[in-house]
Formats: sequence, C-alpha cells, structure tokens
Amino acid sequence: MKYFNNPFSLNTNKGKLQFNSAKMLSMFCCSAITMKFIGCLLDVIKEDEKAVILFVSRDGYFLYKIYREIEKVYDKHRLPRPIYFYSSRQAASIASIQTESDIQVLCSDLGELDQNNLKDLLDLRFQVDFSDEFNISVREALSIWGHDGLLRRVLIRKKEIFSKAKYFRQSYLKYVKKLQIERDNSIYLIDMVTRGTVSFSLSRMLGKKVHLIAFGGLSLPNKYIPEDDDVSLLFGN
Repeated sequence: MKYFNNPFSLNTNKGKLQFNSAKMLSMFCCSAITMKFIGCLLDVIKEDEKAVILFVSRDGYFLYKIYREIEKVYDKHRLPRPIYFYSSRQAASIASIQTESDIQVLCSDLGELDQNNLKDLLDLRFQVDFSDEFNISVREALSIWGHDGLLRRVLIRKKEIFSKAKYFRQSYLKYVKKLQIERDNSIYLIDMVTRGTVSFSLSRMLGKKVHLIAFGGLSLPNKYIPEDDDVSLLFGN
C-alpha cells in the first residue's frame, strides 16, 4: 500500500498516519467498517436457504453493489437473492396502517419532534389535511392536550386515514409482488441507521416477520421494534 511502502513515509508526522483526504479516510476506516458489516450480514443469513435480502434505498445502494460483487466470487456457493428495495419510509408507514394501534405507533415519536409544526407532520405522515387547530408546534400541542389528548384528536380522522392507508398499501403490495418474493421466503431488511420504521411497516403489510439488519439503531427498542424483536445491529444504538 502506497502509504506504507517507504520506511520514511511516516517520518513527517512523527510515526502517525495523517488522514488528509476523504479518500484516505474511506480506505482506512469506512471500507473496513463496511466489509465488517457485510461479514456480519453473511453470518446472520448463511444458514437460511429461504432468505431474500432487501437493501433499502437509498442508503443501501452501495451495500447492494458490494454484495453483487461478492456474488461473483462465491458463485459456486449460492448466496441469498439480493433486491435493491425502493422504499419511501413515509409511504411504508402509512401503507402499514390497519388499526387504531398502528396510528398510535406512528404518533409515538411526536414528542421527539417537539420543535416541528404539528399540522405539517400529521398531514405528511397520514396524508390527510388536518385542521388549523393543529397549526402549532408539537411542544405546544403536548402542553395543551397531553399525548393522550393529541392522540384522541388524531383518531377523530381515523376513517380518512384508513382509506388513505388502504390505497397506499394496495400500491405497495403490487410493487412487492413484482419482486417475486415467495410466501415461504425469509425476508431480511438491510438498513444503515434506523428506528425500524420500514421493517415494522413491511411486517404489518405482509403479515410475516421481517428481520432487520443495520449498522445501528435509533432509540431501540421502541414502538416499531419491541425489546424481544429479532434485530442485528453492528454498533447497537
């Protein structure tokens, strides 16, 4: 390697390797971490002959490309089929709504977004136009109504929310069907840093367990990913 092929290569920095470019950082750190993650991924799925791996767009694109290169090397040993999975977290969330409990899950993290405008959040999250009484910050809403009071106000619109969710779910399931995922396939979802939104949503829509593998989690366990869920995180939370 050019940074170590000269006995005097470290002399300038007193024996220390100096990262002075993004390329160096990538070569010495990012590539090693990435390959460690790929190794962990293969360890998790290697015994599962029915596995299908979904690399979530857009974060999973470079991982998907690396996996395809590994397939060329191990073509004699059949690896699980990889799929680059187009998935809007927003679309997946609303498509998963089938019960009041699902609406509650999607409202569970509002307190973490207390500076945001509540109406904007709810309009986007549920694809329903909420009234101007919601045109305040999440923090103000929680101070006035409390979390339970806010949830009751959201549930007043549940019929419209269910209708929108059904439309999104039908479209989403059409896309999944095109991917030719069989009923007996084990599904592994690959993400970077996650709250578990997409794996939760996909599990609800398909009515089967979706295994989550990621570099790290955000606030796990949570309403999306309970404590006893099957999750593999390289770096934990």
